[in-house]
Amino acid sequence: MPHACPVRLTKFVQFLPGGVISGFLASVGFLTIEQAISITTGSELEFNSDCILLKLGGWEALLPALALGLGLWGCNQFHVSKPAVL
Repeated sequence: MPHACPVRLTKFVQFLPGGVISGFLASVGFLTIEQAISITTGSELEFNSDCILLKLGGWEALLPALALGLGLWGCNQFHVSKPAVL
């Protein structure tokens, strides 16, 4: 049975140090959260000040997203099988 990718590029990952992979995954997570906040509030984040939330302007828009995220996290922690049904 032919493979979709004849060269197994995934074997390359085993030669990367764990710190490199962890740093990459952390940066992807940071950029995802940064873009989610920017989309939710409608303004770009600037990291050149001490207090980001006070300069954000529309940070109140984050409260529904935060409540939803905490609810989904709680469903995951308490093993609720289908949180979309709630």
